[in-house]
Amino acid sequence: MTLLILTFLLSMIAALPGEAKNALPDSLLTINKAYTYTLSDTDTSLAILKTMRQRKMEPDWQLNLCEGDVYMNNRQLRRAIPYYEAALGDPHLSDSLRMAVYKRMMDVYDLLQEHERLMYYIYQLRDFAQQHHDNHFLALAEFMIGRHLHLHGDRQRGYDKCAKALELMKASTNTRRLNELRAFYAEYVKMYMRDGRYDDAMRASLLQEQAARERSLWPIQRLDDRAMRRVYALRATLLAVEAYHNGASRTATDPALRSASHEGLSIREAKMAEADAAYALWRQTTGGNPIDDREILGYLIISNHADEAVTIINRYKDFLCTQGDSISFGMLSILYDDARVLLNQGLMEPASENLSTVRRIADSLHVRSARNQMSVTYQLLEEQKEDHRHHLTISWLVALLVLLVVMGIAVVYYNRIISHRNKAFLRLLNGLDAYRTANIISQPQAHEGSAHTGSEREPQNDDERLFVEMDRQVTRDKLFLKPDLSREDLMRLIGVDKNRFGRMISNFSEASNASVYINTKRVEYGALLIKQHPDYTIASIAEACGLQNTVTFNRAFRRVFGVTPSEYRANLEETV
Repeated sequence: MTLLILTFLLSMIAALPGEAKNALPDSLLTINKAYTYTLSDTDTSLAILKTMRQRKMEPDWQLNLCEGDVYMNNRQLRRAIPYYEAALGDPHLSDSLRMAVYKRMMDVYDLLQEHERLMYYIYQLRDFAQQHHDNHFLALAEFMIGRHLHLHGDRQRGYDKCAKALELMKASTNTRRLNELRAFYAEYVKMYMRDGRYDDAMRASLLQEQAARERSLWPIQRLDDRAMRRVYALRATLLAVEAYHNGASRTATDPALRSASHEGLSIREAKMAEADAAYALWRQTTGGNPIDDREILGYLIISNHADEAVTIINRYKDFLCTQGDSISFGMLSILYDDARVLLNQGLMEPASENLSTVRRIADSLHVRSARNQMSVTYQLLEEQKEDHRHHLTISWLVALLVLLVVMGIAVVYYNRIISHRNKAFLRLLNGLDAYRTANIISQPQAHEGSAHTGSEREPQNDDERLFVEMDRQVTRDKLFLKPDLSREDLMRLIGVDKNRFGRMISNFSEASNASVYINTKRVEYGALLIKQHPDYTIASIAEACGLQNTVTFNRAFRRVFGVTPSEYRANLEETV
């Protein structure tokens, strides 16, 4: 009898719905609770949101934004994107929240190192923030632009923009102000460190630590712990890099160095000891993820902590593969770090294999990018052909139906306008087609206006070979985006004097000099941006192409394509 009752009870339990057995208490079913468990218990956070969706407890945009944040904070970037896009598409999203989502998308594509999507959301956020006079979000966009300028070699303008953005952020009353200041100071540490300005980097690190020690208003458990973990990771790397360069930027009047000297340590040994101390503090912190923990790699490589470096590298590789980014700029970077570790261990053969993989991925990325750009060009060409056929048909109908002289003159005048526009666009499309071809086969434009055949041929002499190599690198790596790119930079790239370089420009390109050659590359890239991003302003596009004022961009664009950027955009809009 007892066995029968027990069997009955077990069958009743088994028949309960899954949700009933694992039901969450109502006290957890709030957006704030979902945020609270974002880092400490991600499964609970997602379960809260799932239950709230089923019960329709909050608007869709709010649930989408929160779920995107859960994935974003755990660095599952690709999974965050659809939720942010869904939130942006919701008509009930307020202007302030729209800017918040633009900022998140900007951060996602920054971490994914996808330049074009990153620039799109930077300018979307900046323009929207300016329209609504929101200095908090304007600071976020301007700081990202400053980082971009610094990364592409325009260092002083980059620092100036970042400094203005920092002042705006300090005055912000937004609840996320402290978290953004932490991120700003962290980026300053990396910028100064790349430039060898170690004293400035240390000052930024101390400000980063000060911000990290303040209690965040954002309701996420372990967020402050993760902030301190990042402080120690960057500081350990900074000190190790400074030690690697012999601590030359620090003076002997530094109290820490005077103390170290009394202990018989050299400046380099003292800095490495400080780095080791920061690393020890980093190991005591929790809440790391593959992206954040990459920031300790510089220290681990310099200090020969090979096993731990390999562990972090493998975690990051696995993370990229789960994101579907096995062929990406992030994978390029981590494979390069892996090769450095292998070289430090004297493992030359596997290091060489890693570097070969880096080259293959780099080639694949450039070819894939070029093919995507080619498809845009061909699509534009087909649209123009269809537009031409359409207007030609109209012209014939008008010619047959209208006999009056005045209408005949109007038709002739109209056809002349169309003919002029089509010729201008044909020149533009030929130029863009050559630009895409150069991205794929790295072949310079033919001299004397001859068209590309799409087939690669061997250079006929050393001058042509050098020019081909230079043109390939300028186009592939977008060197023309650097505002200060000069003839001397191009000469150094291939190691020739100015007389020989002048002959090469004349013989193997349609440009009359290096300045015209560089600006031609810029406006060809600008034509792509106009087509791909119709909401960019011409000024923003000129800046993104490396030209600092719109007048120069307009003049160069008209010289290359026969129309102004605005005329080109207007004609594109007519074909839509």
